[in-house]
Amino acid sequence: TAFDLTVADPLEPNLQLVPGSISFSGVASGTAASFADIQVPALRPGETLTVAYRALVLDTAVLGTNIVNTAS
Repeated sequence: TAFDLTVADPLEPNLQLVPGSISFSGVASGTAASFADIQVPALRPGETLTVAYRALVLDTAVLGTNIVNTAS
């Protein structure tokens, strides 16, 4: 079992998080004060946690820009 996990997923500069859009699904649960501070109290073997959110592509994004997002 893993305890006191923090998931970080800083958004690419061309994206803006939609406020209130972070949600969790799966066996484990979590809380999020912000997208840089997703806290998971425990994740047991075989459990899953999916973190979902919505983001807007900003007007400053150049047409054809490849937007990559990776959580850790």
